[in-house]
Amino acid sequence: MRTLLWVVAIAALAVGLTLAASHNTGYVLLALPPYRVELSLNLLLVLLALGFATGYALVRAVSAMLGLPRQVREYRVARRREKARATLLEALHEYRHLLALRLWTTDAAFVHELPLEFDAGTELDYAIGGDLEKCRGACGIARHEGK
Repeated sequence: MRTLLWVVAIAALAVGLTLAASHNTGYVLLALPPYRVELSLNLLLVLLALGFATGYALVRAVSAMLGLPRQVREYRVARRREKARATLLEALHEYRHLLALRLWTTDAAFVHELPLEFDAGTELDYAIGGDLEKCRGACGIARHEGK
């Protein structure tokens, strides 16, 4: 509906400008000896509008092209930071996981019952505190009695 209103408004504006331009009998005389150019006022207005739009687009395009090296540099730096951050987080997760497993190696049965996916941070906090029973409870693993 909104698009239809815009189309109708633009068509009405075009009709109004055409009617106004058809009654305009003015002209412009540009003289630069030995040349003389006579243009209708309507054509001059259209040429000025097109010249302005072309100049504006050209300035924006040149500005965008001059800014490309900075944008590419910023993009590459951001991408490197994200990769480094992801690698660091993965390494920290693995380190916490391995440290937690190393601290629990005294209880071999517990290590074998440990699920592959667990929050190493919570379990590590319990393991460092030395409360292995609380750690088992946080993991949801019952104590394995010997054979």
